[in-house]
Amino acid sequence: MFRFEAGARILVKRFESLDSEPIEVEILAKAPKMIKVKVLCDGYFAKNSIRWLSSDNWFSIGRSNTVT
Repeated sequence: MFRFEAGARILVKRFESLDSEPIEVEILAKAPKMIKVKVLCDGYFAKNSIRWLSSDNWFSIGRSNTVT
């Protein structure tokens, strides 16, 4: 389950890719067991893309320390 509020910048990882680097996202909206995010770095998705992430496939690492 995603425990962060809308507007938070967090790092997330995919369960099936535990050895890969996490991606940084900003939470735009929340739904039960899902978050709508803006991707803030290139990696698994293109930078600035908008995606829905399911807690069945993704988990949060923690807040991002990136300052803009």
